[in-house]
Amino acid sequence: MNGKLSTALFAAAFLSHTVFAAERIETLHLDAIAVPRRWSPAESSVTLAPFKFSSRPVLKWTAPIDHFSGEKKYPVGWPRMYMNNFSRTKPAIPSDWSKWDFFEFDVNMCLEGDPDNKNCIVTFMIASTHPRSNTSLRKMHDGELHSIKIPVSQITAPGKITSFGFSIAESNYKHGGKLTVHAGNFRLTRSSHCTVDKATMLTPAITAAAPSIKLHLHTTGPANDVARGVPFQLVYGKTNSVVREETLPVLRGSREVEIAIDELQLEPGNYTLNLFPSDRARKKSLSLKVLSSPYKVKK
Repeated sequence: MNGKLSTALFAAAFLSHTVFAAERIETLHLDAIAVPRRWSPAESSVTLAPFKFSSRPVLKWTAPIDHFSGEKKYPVGWPRMYMNNFSRTKPAIPSDWSKWDFFEFDVNMCLEGDPDNKNCIVTFMIASTHPRSNTSLRKMHDGELHSIKIPVSQITAPGKITSFGFSIAESNYKHGGKLTVHAGNFRLTRSSHCTVDKATMLTPAITAAAPSIKLHLHTTGPANDVARGVPFQLVYGKTNSVVREETLPVLRGSREVEIAIDELQLEPGNYTLNLFPSDRARKKSLSLKVLSSPYKVKK
C-alpha cells in the first residue's frame, strides 16, 4: 500500500472536545532470551551476569580481540553469538512481533586495552524469513547503561522472527583488547492507545498555492485504535483561529502522510499543526510557514 494517505479519504471526526483515556505502556518480558545455553558463541563466550537490569536477567558476552588466532582464512575475524530456532526451545520466545511497537533491551559495554576506540561498533541482528535487520550499537563502551529501542515496523517480516545475534569485526579493534557486553531486560512494548511517537514536518515552508502539506509520522498502538486515525488541528497564528480540524488516516509504523489544503486558500503567515490537540499527554505540535504565492499578482 502507498504510504501517502490523503485526508480527503477520511471523514471528519474527533473534534476538539474529544477526551482520550490516559496512555499505558504494555510490556511483554522476554527473559528466555537471557539464557546462555540458548546462544551459540564463536570466537567469544557467553555466561549469565551476576547482576540484573531492572530485576531482569542479563547476558554477559565476552569477545577477546585476537588478530592471529581466528579462523584459518580469516585470522582477523568476527566474534559473534547467535540464537537460532528459538521458538523450538522451552520456554518459547514468541516469533510474531507484528502486534507490538518496539523491541527493547538494556546494554552496557566495557572495552579493555583500547578505551579511546572511535570505531567500537557492536551489531545486533534480528532475522526472520526475509533478510535480516541490523542495528548498530555505536560507541557505547563507556560502562554506562544504554536503552535500545528498535521499532518493530523497521524489522523485516516482524511476524516471523527466527533468530538474534551479536557480532563485531575485530578489524575495528586493537589486538590484545577485550570487549565485554552486558545485555538484558529484553522486552516487547506497545502503547495501549494510538500514539504518534515521532512527527516531522516535511514541508515546513510552503507557498499559498501549495496543494498539500506533508508529514512523516511514526505511529504506535493497537491496530484497531490506530485505524480510528489521529485528530489534528491547523491553527493560524495571527488570529489563533482553527482553519482545519479533521482526523488524519494513519497506519502503524513509519509513513509519509499528505494533508490536502488547496481548498483552504491559506493566508501567508505562521501556522501550527497540532496532533491530538485535546490530549495533553499525546499532543504534538509542528510549525508551518505559508509564504506568498509567486503566482499571486501584487496590487
